[in-house]
Amino acid sequence: MLIISDASPLICFIKINRLTILQQLFEKVIIPPIVYEEIQKIETLGFSIDEFRQANWISILQPSNSLLFSDLSEKLDEGEAQAITLANEIAPDFLLIDERRGTSIARSMGIKTIGVVGIIIRAKEKKLIPEGKAILDELRAKPKFWISDQVYQSALQILGES
Repeated sequence: MLIISDASPLICFIKINRLTILQQLFEKVIIPPIVYEEIQKIETLGFSIDEFRQANWISILQPSNSLLFSDLSEKLDEGEAQAITLANEIAPDFLLIDERRGTSIARSMGIKTIGVVGIIIRAKEKKLIPEGKAILDELRAKPKFWISDQVYQSALQILGES
């Protein structure tokens, strides 16, 4: 399986040292250059990105459709715009994105999306993690990843951990 990722989901997994969940779920993760730059910035905040740098299953690819990128950049930040442009060009299994507006735009273009919570649910379904609640709690606490109470409770119900 192949996914393209925006920065914020990758940053969340990096901050809680669980990047390997993505490696176990997907054969390859592709990110655009702007996403790579955004991830590098978290190092200045004291987070190690060594695991990310050594991940040979993550590659960087420049999208080529500059018109689409330009149009999307008027509505979204550049990382989201590049990730959606790239997803539109190479049709991955999923676009990993959490921002509501970016997700909505990607879906309107026929791009299948998944977010951090969806990754955790999928990882538990595939028995790659023993439970999801601890990871969701860690995400909410450490990287200050916002999950509404409703989404959190729904996820716990799907995980069978409510």
